[in-house]
Parts: sequence; C-alpha cells; structure tokens
Amino acid sequence: QSLAADRRAARSARKRRDRFLKRQKRLMTLLIRAGLMPEDATERKALEALDPYWLRAAALDGRLEPYELGRALFHLNQRRGFKSNRIADAGDDDKGAVQTGIRDLTSALQDSGARTLGELLAQRHGRDKSGHRKTTGKGDGAPQPVRFRPTAKGAKNLYAFYSSRAMIEDELKQIWKAQQAHHPRLTDELLDGIERVVIEQRPLKKPPVGRCTLRPDADMRQVAGLELDYGERAPKAHPLFQRFRILQDVSQLRVVRAGDAERPITRQERDALAATLMSSGATSSPSTSCVPRSSCRTMRASTTNSRAAKASSRTRPP
Repeated sequence: QSLAADRRAARSARKRRDRFLKRQKRLMTLLIRAGLMPEDATERKALEALDPYWLRAAALDGRLEPYELGRALFHLNQRRGFKSNRIADAGDDDKGAVQTGIRDLTSALQDSGARTLGELLAQRHGRDKSGHRKTTGKGDGAPQPVRFRPTAKGAKNLYAFYSSRAMIEDELKQIWKAQQAHHPRLTDELLDGIERVVIEQRPLKKPPVGRCTLRPDADMRQVAGLELDYGERAPKAHPLFQRFRILQDVSQLRVVRAGDAERPITRQERDALAATLMSSGATSSPSTSCVPRSSCRTMRASTTNSRAAKASSRTRPP
C-alpha cells in the first residue's frame, strides 16, 4: 500500500463532506425559492420533528403540505444511495459488499410489495407523522433499523442492505408525479434542478496532458472525423504510449553474463521480450534475465567485490 494512502483517504473524506454540505445548501436554496421550505431558520428547525420516512410513504397516496413535501425531498438528499464510479472502485473490497447489499435490498423491496425505498423504510421504522411509535394494542414488534450500517467479518465489511442512487431517483419521480396534481408549482424545470443536486454525480476530471517538446504549438488536424491536436502528448494510459514505453525500456537493456563482456540485446531478443510484455497479464520474461544499462555498473562492481573477497579468504594464512 502506498505511504500516501492514509493521507489520500483523509483528503477524500474531507472533500466528500464539503460537497455534501454544498449540496445541502444548494437544495435548501432551491426549495425555499420554490416555496417548499420556509425562509425562517426556526421554522425549518421545527420541521425536523416530522418523521421523514412517513412523509416519503404518504407522498405516494395523498396530498402533502408544501413544507412537508420539502421535508421529504430534503431527506432524499441526506442518504442519496450509492452510484458506481469505476475508477474510484478499483482496489476497494467494500464495493463487492455494497453491490451484494443493493441486490439484497432490491429483493426485500419486491418481497414486501413496497413501491419505493421510502415506503419500505417507513414500514420498518414503524412511526407516525410526528415520529411517535405506532401501537395497535396487539403486541407490536420492535421497529427495524432504517440506517444500514456495516458489520465486520474478519477484515471485510458486510452490509445487510444498501441503497442505490437508482432507488432514490425512482422514488423522487414517483413522489413528484403523485404530488404534481396537488401543487402547480411542481414544474418539470424544478424537478430538473432538484435532480441535478440530488441525483447527478460530479463528472470525472480529465487529467491534464502536456505538450510535445518537439512540437509544442497547437496543430489542429481532422482525422477520421475527429479534431486532434498534434502538439498534445498522448496520455500515459494510451495503448500507443504503452507500446512506446515497452520498446524504449527493452531497447536499453544489456546482457551481463559471468565471464562474458556486456552486450546489448539483439533485435530478435528485443522483439521476443517486447511481445511477451505486450501480451495480456505479462510482467516479465520467464527465460531471460536483463537489467537496464544504469544497473550494469552496480552489478559488475558487486560481482568484482564478491570475487575479491573470496580470493582474499582463500589466500589468507591460517
């Protein structure tokens, strides 16, 4: 593991927290402008007494007051579910557990008959609109957890359930469709704005690519219908660069054998090594031992010192 991994993980956590707070602020501003949240902070604080899971389930069947609807929409942003980022997933063992949790939660949704994730969580929460536990006098069971926390199993984390971003998106659209008949202010433009805050994910940034040292000026050309800048270097992940790097490194190798003079590798040896390294999953040649030119001097010095030490031990008097 890289020595910078811990610092990178802490920095990522700070960025996630900062972006979450910015999303909260953007969504709250949007809801206030739409009349779905009060401008007064004290009134907004009072809405926290309402059970958000009850509101999310009730919004599917009946009219909610504007501020109640705003409370339900704001809660969707609090836990908006997992959305895969293929680069960020690399090397993360928890992602397998997350996908398993998502599949299990999808099965639980189908088995319960709930239309949305919020309706399923409302059933598990067992609370009324004011957050009081529902009682029927017939020995109600204990409420089930609605926040799905990991359980440790050895070195891995396992999730019984895990929500996905697609579940939140589907619930938002169902709530919006059900409440549009009661609130003319719920326009498609407002829905697009809320989706940009709650659902959409920040796109990956394209890493900057440097300029060619031989042709640094912009040289735009049309190739196969694409506009390419011939003054821009190829990214390191590009297959052409990978091929160039392999050929360059292999061409610099030297062969050092005991009793023989150092020599460069032949064209046939170079092509064989390059073909092996370019094949899928290959990391080294199984039958040839070569080192870069910069390592030859060190190897010869080490070999010479070893031979001198052995000769000295043989000629040392008893």
